[in-house]
Amino acid sequence: MDVNDLDPDDPRIAYLEARETRRRHTLVGLVVACIAVLLAVIAIGWFTDSGSDSAIPVLPEGRLTTIDGDAFDLIELRGQPTVVNFFASWCAPCRDEMPDFEAVHRARGDAVHFVGINTGETNLDEAVALVDATGVTYTVLLGADTSLIEELGGTNLPMTAFVDADGNVVETYIGVLGQDALDARIDTLLAR
Repeated sequence: MDVNDLDPDDPRIAYLEARETRRRHTLVGLVVACIAVLLAVIAIGWFTDSGSDSAIPVLPEGRLTTIDGDAFDLIELRGQPTVVNFFASWCAPCRDEMPDFEAVHRARGDAVHFVGINTGETNLDEAVALVDATGVTYTVLLGADTSLIEELGGTNLPMTAFVDADGNVVETYIGVLGQDALDARIDTLLAR
């Protein structure tokens, strides 16, 4: 039965109009609830993906090669807090942050070990040129494939892992870190 089919004085009109209003309010409420749930799911995903990853508790062991051609076992990093920065010569944001990492490395001295891992590089000469151009003096390793960064949950470059003295990965951060942000994260690492 439609309201338009009734006489304007018919008492059923008020009932039908009220029922239609309730139906619309229920529909609007359901739409609002669905949107709220969707936004909550997006927010949870954003907060859990915005820089930290606790799925890998320990920096994996593995043998890599330094940029100078020497063998280096990641187990050697145990015993001292370490900042591990994954980069590649073709990654413009990596190029941007490397001088900041070098500045913090020099300022921190022996309190924190710094390691750069050139990941997924296709041109070794470009990697060496990048290290020279940015003035990096900390240990730089060649990670010919992306298995190590993937094992730590990384998908993009640059990515930085903060590792405590026992080899536990306490945080990973995907994106560019300037000096202030890097220093703050190292302070947190050292306070553990």
